[in-house]
Amino acid sequence: MPTITVVLADDDEQVREALRLTLVADGRFTVVGVAGTGEGVRDVVASTHPDLVLMDVHMPAGGPDLCRAVSGFRDGGDPPVVVAVSADHRVTTVRSMLLAGATGYLGKGLLGEGLGDLLAACSRGRVVLAVPHARRVFQGWGEDPTG
Repeated sequence: MPTITVVLADDDEQVREALRLTLVADGRFTVVGVAGTGEGVRDVVASTHPDLVLMDVHMPAGGPDLCRAVSGFRDGGDPPVVVAVSADHRVTTVRSMLLAGATGYLGKGLLGEGLGDLLAACSRGRVVLAVPHARRVFQGWGEDPTG
């Protein structure tokens, strides 16, 4: 069975290492690169062409702009799936990442068991929101604010 290639992007080295160990132990994933800044993510994605990028929302030069760049990256193949990860569960933050092209949004406090299943689902195109009060992300979305 082919593995899902992953780039891990977080400005905290301990978080990157914990995520790497979790994914390597899973067996469905191969970590092909890590980065601690948005510029690093762009370089690693361009050189490794991963299937999935697990990206911290608030790392330097990160956020929606980086998500748009990575989820739109094509070099003769499909762009990688972007899954945002953050301790920031605000509705506006989650929405901004989804609008920028993220397929999933995972709360850092909710990572652990099940991470592999959530990422595998995202790699198959499923939208995954693993944040407290996820349903609030969609409440009122698309309504005309002018009434």
